[in-house]
Amino acid sequence: MQWYAVFVVTGKERIAAEEIEKKLICSQNHIQYQLTLFQLVVFERFSGGRTVKREKIMFPGYLFVGTDDIEKLYRLVLGSKNIIKFLRTDNYFTPVSE
Repeated sequence: MQWYAVFVVTGKERIAAEEIEKKLICSQNHIQYQLTLFQLVVFERFSGGRTVKREKIMFPGYLFVGTDDIEKLYRLVLGSKNIIKFLRTDNYFTPVSE
């Protein structure tokens, strides 16, 4: 399985991930995949006299999807509202190096 970067609307990463999963579940295509928002970073901030914990996505505006059939996955989720594009080099999907 190789990993690919998907450019999504910043701030809508979770919604975009849900859109991809819904389309995959509803389709009759049995595409094996893994989906991640990558890592959430937790930090503390002092606000209004108290400490507040916040979470931020490490790579805002991106999802990372692992699959063996990126072409089929791309065609399936093409046109989803919060997905801008799958990152590619020329016309080829380029896996993210580890």
